[in-house]
Amino acid sequence: MTDTAPDEQAADEPADQRAVAERAAALRAAGGSADQRAVAERAAALRAAGGSADQRAVAEQTADQRAVAEQTADQRAVAEQTADQRALAEQTADQRAVAEQTADERAVAERVASNGLRPEAERPNTARAHGVRWGDAWDDMPLDRLPVSRLAGLAARLIGTYWWYTAEGAGVSAAGLGVLSTLEEEDGLRSGEVAARSWVTPPMVSYLADVLERDGYLRRLRDPHDRRVVHLHLTAAGREKLQDAREHVAARWTTAFGYVDPADEPVIRRFLLSTVGRFGELIEQEQQ
Repeated sequence: MTDTAPDEQAADEPADQRAVAERAAALRAAGGSADQRAVAERAAALRAAGGSADQRAVAEQTADQRAVAEQTADQRAVAEQTADQRALAEQTADQRAVAEQTADERAVAERVASNGLRPEAERPNTARAHGVRWGDAWDDMPLDRLPVSRLAGLAARLIGTYWWYTAEGAGVSAAGLGVLSTLEEEDGLRSGEVAARSWVTPPMVSYLADVLERDGYLRRLRDPHDRRVVHLHLTAAGREKLQDAREHVAARWTTAFGYVDPADEPVIRRFLLSTVGRFGELIEQEQQ
């Protein structure tokens, strides 16, 4: 009996057995997954034991199924990674949108926050939203499109309103402070004279004098030569109230104008000085 060489014996093996053997060797050499190595070892064992063709076919089918399962898992991982990338891209877009907020908007928001005011984003940027109505199309026009005359009127209205609030916080009305200040400058004036210097009407001065006299801040004295004439005099309590109110209001107003950029102050100052001069003249003309 003649011995057959190993190479000749391998050549005599069926093609299916050789394919299984080659695949098992390749998997072992490549360090495949535990399941793949298990299949490879089983295929090698079947080959060595001369396993049936059905068993070898099952082994090969199992290996293919595992390969498909691993490929599906990889695809799911890729899909999940893609979803994460999309979410990151959307988040980045949102961040860019926030970053595109202009420096001026951020500066305004910071000034509003520092002054404790209501954020502009909560209301439309129009005169109507600030409580001023002219009864025409300008009411709902964006503020940056208003003519100077309307914008100045709106600013004056808001400043006046804030002045009233700060004065009332001191325990006396803004108009009442005006009367007390006028009498401090020159005591014993008549109501009409106080009205002319305070830029209010005589009936308003009469009303304010009633309130201030009731609170003990001024007193009325009739002229000894003409009983029809009444003079207004500042009391000691009135002087003390005036000083307290000035300190209170001054502190609030210093904070209120803290938003002004020092670089803009010269231009603002020139505008305000011109405005004071112009409207002072207009008031005098109206009073003549």
